[in-house]
This record gives sequence, C-alpha cells and structure tokens, in this order.
Amino acid sequence: MSTHQIYAEETISVTSLRSQITRILEKKRPVAILSHNETAGYIVNAEVFARLVEAAERADPSLRAEFRPSADRLRQISESSAEVLLGLNEERLAEFEEQ
Repeated sequence: MSTHQIYAEETISVTSLRSQITRILEKKRPVAILSHNETAGYIVNAEVFARLVEAAERADPSLRAEFRPSADRLRQISESSAEVLLGLNEERLAEFEEQ
C-alpha cells in the first residue's frame, strides 16, 4: 500500500462532495477530494484560487498564460455576452443593478 501527501486539513469523498459542494466552496482553505482513498484533486473557492494564482504568477511570470483565457477565448466570451445583452428587453435590463 502506497501513501500520498495530502495538502489539505480536510478531505471529502467524491460521493459526499456531490451533496456538499456549496458547503465546501465556503471554506477558506483547500479541501482534498478522495476517490477510493486516493487524492483525486482539490477544491478551493474563488478567493483562495485567486490568491494561489497570484502567488504562482509572482514566483514564475511565465505561468500567467496558464491561468488566463487566450485572446480567442476572450473574443468568444465577449461575442456570446454581446448576443445575450442584445437579446434582452427593457424589462429584463431593469432587473440588473450596478454593484
């Protein structure tokens, strides 16, 4: 039987994760996801992920491209967003509030 390092204080099985995803995403620390008692991955909320990305990019600026959408992907996002916005009527637009 081999052992693997787990880089989180909390673990959760893939099965349990399905029903507890909201609770897990509220955590301020990574949670290890286990599949058959082996680490399958980690889940972190958006705030933690952003901090990890920023730290990785500071350590190695060449990693920036790994975490950012390409120009083509940004173009696709903006085109699909424009289609959605152009399809909205005044009533739907009134539902949005500026943050």
